[in-house]
Amino acid sequence: MKIYHLSTTESRGGAGKAAERIHKELLFLGINSKMIVKEKQSNSNHVLSNESQIEKNKKNLLTYLDRLPNYFISNNIENLWSLSLFSSFSKRFLDQIKSADIIKLYWVNEGFINLRDIKKILELNKPVIWRLSDM
Repeated sequence: MKIYHLSTTESRGGAGKAAERIHKELLFLGINSKMIVKEKQSNSNHVLSNESQIEKNKKNLLTYLDRLPNYFISNNIENLWSLSLFSSFSKRFLDQIKSADIIKLYWVNEGFINLRDIKKILELNKPVIWRLSDM
């Protein structure tokens, strides 16, 4: 069985910590588990992210642009909600999760995955679990 966990962060915030904990437990049980994240904190080869400096700059810009409307609504650009206008989820990642048996979504906003990407993921006709870790 192959499980892919999609999370904005690998181990930061409630959802990132939950995703990492579940991913590591599945690895411990011998299950083929991989994480695809926007912000990678470890050097694990089970955690995939766009690593080039250009991609990191793009991710930072998309995060900023995704949060920008918050400033006009509440004068606080650090609010923890997202319009999901932008995406840094690459075609390479979509191609990788085609081999998944199960796809788990966690917190995927802040310029990581947008609604068009979620539609593409659902069109793979794989079981998708969306875990609302902080709810």
